[in-house]
Amino acid sequence: LEEEEFLETVKDAQNRVSGSSSSPSSPRSAAFGGDGGQHLLLMANQRPILSLLTNMEHSMRARRTILEEYRSDLETARQIQHTDESRNIYVQYGGVYVLMKKGMALQSVNEKLQGLQMKYHQVNAEVEMIATKLRSYHIDLEPPKPSAVLKVPPIPGLGGRQSGSVDPDMDTVPLDGEGMVDPPIQI
Repeated sequence: LEEEEFLETVKDAQNRVSGSSSSPSSPRSAAFGGDGGQHLLLMANQRPILSLLTNMEHSMRARRTILEEYRSDLETARQIQHTDESRNIYVQYGGVYVLMKKGMALQSVNEKLQGLQMKYHQVNAEVEMIATKLRSYHIDLEPPKPSAVLKVPPIPGLGGRQSGSVDPDMDTVPLDGEGMVDPPIQI
């Protein structure tokens, strides 16, 4: 609900900047100094503001979509966790379903969840950057706080690769960022 109200505020700001009339008694007009946003219409360069507001709207919608997908996949992961070890599980990759053992299915969903977390935080950083740019135009739109759901590891105990889950020979190969690093070659 908080994000919906914020999106309404962004839409209201877009209307004010583009010249559409809006009621000055709107509670959202407080973001524009309480004067109904009339000072925005006097600005000589409205195009960047309108562009920033449009980008804010798109980023907020993307953030919400990622969060919904994350919650759905998290529920899938919980269902997989409660599945019997001996059963095979179909995991969807795009339009294709792949048959996997429980451990591989959990790892696959966990990796997808981690990817969604990264996307969410990237989009959230974009939202914060746009809000900062809008403040330079004296438009104070404070975006809703990021969801706490995305701050915890998706599936506890599945840090990365599981031992023995893919290829036994690969268990000794270090992941990126792990292991010995050769010193740079001196010329």
